[in-house]
Amino acid sequence: QLLTDFALLKGLGDMLHSVPALQWLGLKESLKQFEHTLGVQVRLDFEAANLDLFNANFRACPHVTTMFPSVRSNCSSGRLHVSDDVLVESFEAGHSVSSYCAAAAAQAVAAAS
Repeated sequence: QLLTDFALLKGLGDMLHSVPALQWLGLKESLKQFEHTLGVQVRLDFEAANLDLFNANFRACPHVTTMFPSVRSNCSSGRLHVSDDVLVESFEAGHSVSSYCAAAAAQAVAAAS
């Protein structure tokens, strides 16, 4: 399905690139970058490696108190629950970004009053 979607987007990008007034948009290059980025993200084994790297990068930062999900493993074998198509990660309780936005908006309104 994803390959079909990319083929359709590429065809649309090629068609729009042929219109001189739209060439400055660089649609072909943008779609190529998008395809690469999304292609890597749908490989969940890559996502697991990136998640491990993300956790390692922030582990040494004492000012970062947020918990990030980790890749889950089987307790008996230690084998990670990850493949190209499946990624099992821990649940970490947290706050939604919208709660921070609402708090900032409330502070701005209070400051303006």
